[in-house]
Amino acid sequence: MLEPGRNLTAVMIDVRRDVLAATNGKQVPWDHSALTGDFYFHLTAAPGIVPRLGPDPGPDNEAMQQRLRQLEEEVRKKSDQQQTVNLVKLEQLKERLRQLDEASRTDQQRIFDAHRKYGPASDPAQRNALNKEVGSIQMQMARRGQEQKALREQIGQLEAEVGTTTTPPPPSASK
Repeated sequence: MLEPGRNLTAVMIDVRRDVLAATNGKQVPWDHSALTGDFYFHLTAAPGIVPRLGPDPGPDNEAMQQRLRQLEEEVRKKSDQQQTVNLVKLEQLKERLRQLDEASRTDQQRIFDAHRKYGPASDPAQRNALNKEVGSIQMQMARRGQEQKALREQIGQLEAEVGTTTTPPPPSASK
């Protein structure tokens, strides 16, 4: 294939000979083709053929040119540095939101554990300790809820900028 001036038929004949020799005649490569002329791997090496430098004019050419322009625009957008920065920031914001959601679920479990630890808490000191522990956890959850809300807004803005929309993670129980 790399030898200039050799057509496909000549290459296949050499391959066939090599395989026959290597397998002692047990394997014979076949090829089936609908070619209507010689095919050269190096067009410039084909005898008497001058390669065309442009596409054929025609009705399909304009559609093809339009599609090429569209693909080039998509590639340009994807390679845009600011777009890349925004996509990275978007993923970081989503990961932070996921972490906050997980922390809120953990805090819910901590509240349940505190209720189990203190039991019915008929003693005023135990009720006071339970309320203090649960109140502290709820304050953390409320602050986290504010951060989650701000993150969701930032994610929405960035998604609009980069032209992506994803299904937002479900709001945590802290809202």
